[in-house]
Amino acid sequence: MADRCENLAREIVHDLENPSAREETGGELTVIGSGICYLDFLNDAEAEIRSADVVFYCFYDRVSQIWLHDLVPEAIDLRVFYDATLDRFATYTRMAEAMLQPVRRGKRVVAIYYGHPGIFASPAHRAIKIARREGYRARMRPGISALDYLVADLGFDPALPGLQSFEATDMLLRDRRIDPSLHIVLWQVGLIGDLKHSPQGFVNAGLPMLVDVLEETYGSIWQVTHYIAPQYVGVEPLIESFAIGELRHGEAKSSLCSLSTLYIPPMQACSTNPMRSVSLGIRRPDEPLPPPEREFRTDRYGTFEHDTLKNLERFKVSPDYFLPQPTPAADFMIALSREPELRRRYRSDAAAVLSEDRFSNLSERAAKLLAIGHPSAVVAALAEK
Repeated sequence: MADRCENLAREIVHDLENPSAREETGGELTVIGSGICYLDFLNDAEAEIRSADVVFYCFYDRVSQIWLHDLVPEAIDLRVFYDATLDRFATYTRMAEAMLQPVRRGKRVVAIYYGHPGIFASPAHRAIKIARREGYRARMRPGISALDYLVADLGFDPALPGLQSFEATDMLLRDRRIDPSLHIVLWQVGLIGDLKHSPQGFVNAGLPMLVDVLEETYGSIWQVTHYIAPQYVGVEPLIESFAIGELRHGEAKSSLCSLSTLYIPPMQACSTNPMRSVSLGIRRPDEPLPPPEREFRTDRYGTFEHDTLKNLERFKVSPDYFLPQPTPAADFMIALSREPELRRRYRSDAAAVLSEDRFSNLSERAAKLLAIGHPSAVVAALAEK
C-alpha cells in the first residue's frame, strides 16, 4: 500500500508537469457512499466496485475496510494523504488529485466515502467538478449520512417545523444566525477551530466560544443532545443530554470528539401569518388563528384524531387505487438498478441496449419510452404489458 501510494503521488506531479500524459476521453469517476455502518452500502455497490479499474476509499469503519480489501486488495486508502503539519484543505486537494489522476489516463475510477459522499467530503465535490470541466464523465451516488441516523434515532422530522444545519467552526466564523424556532444540528463540535489533521485527537479550544454563542440564544440551562451515530452493526448510537452550560467543563466537555454532533430542539413557537393562511385556503377569514406551537405533535389523540378514526366506519378503497403488476419494463428497470455495466451502456446508447435479445419481451412502445429516459416516459413504459 505505501509503495503504491508514493508512486501515485509521483505520478500526480508528473502528469501536472506533462499534460500530454492524460487521455482525452474514456476516463470516468463515480463517488459512492459507504453509509455509517457496514451493510449501509447501496444495493449494487459491490458490482460498482468490482467493475472499476481503480478503487479509492476514505472511511473509518474497520469492518468495511476489511471487506473492501478482501474484495479489491489493491484499493487505495486516501487517508494516507493526511498530514498533521498540513491544513486539512491541503490534504483534500491532494486526495482529489489522486482520484483524478487515473481518470485522466482513461481509467474507470470508483471512490468510496464515509456516510453520504457529498456531506463533509470536499475532495469528492472537487474531483467531480474538475473531472466534468475537463470533459470526463463523473457522478456522485448518495449514501446514508449521520443526519439520517440522527433523525431516525432522535425521532424528529426535519421538515416540521424546519431544520438549520451548521458546521460549528463556520457558524462562529461567519456569525451565522440561529433560528430558535427550528431544529438545529451542529456538526464537528469536537474540533472547533482545528483545521489540521490530528490522529491523537483534537484540542477543541473553540468550544467555550460556541457555548457563549448558544447561551446568547438559549440560555445556559436549555437541554441539547450530544449524538454519535453507530459505526458498527449491532452497536447502539451514543445519545446523551446536557444543559448548554455543562458543555464548558467536566463529563459533557470530555465526551465530545471528532464524531460528535449537537442537536438542539426548537425553543420558540412561530406564529402563523394570518393573510397568507387565508390566501392559501388553509383558514377562513372569520376563523381564529390556532395558537403557535413550539413543536408539531404527531403522537396526540385530540378531537381531530378521534373524528378522523371514527370516520373509518365509512371507509372504502378509492377506485383510483391500483397495485402495480409486473411488466417487462419493470424487469428492465430492476436490472438497470442492479448492474452498473448495463447502466453505462444505457447512458451511452439506450436504444441499442433496449434492442438486445435479453429485452425482446418489451413492446415497441415501451422500448421507445424507456429510450427517452425521462421519469414520465418511464412511468408510461411501466404500464405497458
